[in-house]
Amino acid sequence: MRRLIPILFLCFFFNQACADGAELIYNGGAESTPIGWINRGAAEPVRSTDHAHAGTYSFKAELGMQTASDRLFYLSAGKTYKASAWIWGGPTVEINMFVTGGDNSYIIIDEEDMPASWSYREMTFTVVYSGSGNYLVEIYDVFGEVGSYFYVDDVSLVEQASFTGGSLTGGKLQ
Repeated sequence: MRRLIPILFLCFFFNQACADGAELIYNGGAESTPIGWINRGAAEPVRSTDHAHAGTYSFKAELGMQTASDRLFYLSAGKTYKASAWIWGGPTVEINMFVTGGDNSYIIIDEEDMPASWSYREMTFTVVYSGSGNYLVEIYDVFGEVGSYFYVDDVSLVEQASFTGGSLTGGKLQ
């Protein structure tokens, strides 16, 4: 009777063959200076201690604010990536988060009425075959009431693991 070896075991056995890639976002947790995020809207992004998911700081964003990572990162066509963030919203905030570059844009978050507590959002996407190039992350409040804020923390983007260490044929690793 043939037994298939679970992929997780293969990843462990071959060690780095299935390890996720390095973090592509600079200062996704708002802990470092320079802040690493730029204004693309009404107000400069600020580090805040009002609400922090992990560590001491988070990014505090105002109504109409569009902020983007100020450092580009390279994504490869055909590769799969996971983008994620922790969001502290409010009833009048609609938050969008995109990974964008060139003619390609991947929607990570598009939500209204985010709760006034920490909520985790993630999205896995595969870059189209014509999509290799430099990208950045954009996060903004589409609409809201004057004086509304939202907070973002632990923004992350990593290439997802894939098994590259051989193949199974007849139950034997080749």
